[in-house]
Amino acid sequence: MKKKVGLMRHAVQCHPNVLALALGCLLAFLLLAGMEGFFRARLWLRAAPGEGPAKSNFSRIVEPDSRLAFRGKPSSTLIETLTRGGKTIYQAEYHLDAESRRRTWCPEEDAPACTALFLGCSVTFGTGVLDEETMPSRFCLHQPGYQALNAGFTGYGLQQVWLQLANPDFLQRLPSERGIVVYTFIDDHLNRLEGTPAVLTGWNYALPWLEAEEDGRILHQGNFANRDPLRYFLYRHGGRMHLFRFLERRLSGVLPTSYIPTTTITLAARIIEDAARRLEEIRPDFRFWVLLFPEAALGAALKMEVDETLVNILDCQDLLRGDARSRDELWYKDSAAVEWGHPKAPVYDLVARHMAENIPACQ
Repeated sequence: MKKKVGLMRHAVQCHPNVLALALGCLLAFLLLAGMEGFFRARLWLRAAPGEGPAKSNFSRIVEPDSRLAFRGKPSSTLIETLTRGGKTIYQAEYHLDAESRRRTWCPEEDAPACTALFLGCSVTFGTGVLDEETMPSRFCLHQPGYQALNAGFTGYGLQQVWLQLANPDFLQRLPSERGIVVYTFIDDHLNRLEGTPAVLTGWNYALPWLEAEEDGRILHQGNFANRDPLRYFLYRHGGRMHLFRFLERRLSGVLPTSYIPTTTITLAARIIEDAARRLEEIRPDFRFWVLLFPEAALGAALKMEVDETLVNILDCQDLLRGDARSRDELWYKDSAAVEWGHPKAPVYDLVARHMAENIPACQ
């Protein structure tokens, strides 16, 4: 014992700077932990019913995927409950099939005449609504010649849409020889494609990283963690701290404002065109549609960039303009970034009706 104490004293005497550095690091850690605890406690005390961070159990049906970054667990069921400040915002039951597609309420035919494959994010998946209330299910109701498949998933971006269509096996498994593929565009897909700080911080998995060559060919470069490992690490882990967000807000007038560059819109257009070409090569009797979802403010800029000889575009951006219903009847308050988040069932039904009126019936 005396020998060990002696060794410790010798180490302190010989390496006083090491001890000072260790104590400094400990004090810095305690200071940061105290400030983080202060901000968290203040947020908790100030939160009123229906306000504050949203809490959900959705992660129970999510699993990692080597190609898409993540996917829904095959053959799984979940009753998602999303709360905010102790108030339940919505509760909805989801059923996924063996290929991670959400169940649609369509006639189940062994060999349907036409298939409508829906791709996209939570708007396609139908976050917050029942299986029968999603846009693909409502499309079946208003356009019964099609059997709809819902391959969208919460958190997906244009990257996953391209990766799905670039997979010949995925397309070969479609149950009919003819049909349509519908990609639903929302503005935030450009943030996901760019890999903005909010995306790097908010997603539990590093999203796929795509780039376009000069000839328009799209390359899958890995994911955003591969693109810039240090930046990804800082935002992925530090960005979730309340102290980090406090400093970011205070420096908002000093730091450059985040925006979507025109190069990202151009990249999105090239990806959409490449996806349409791949679909035509593998399934020539399918047509590719891009649906600009209501209130997608950047849809007009994307539409100007896309070659409409390759892609059909259904513009629904102004579909809700003049609608007499209140915002609360049409949208959930479930977003961390903006006041109104995911659509409610009436919006999906309205869009599905518009699709049925403008997309040719199955012949």
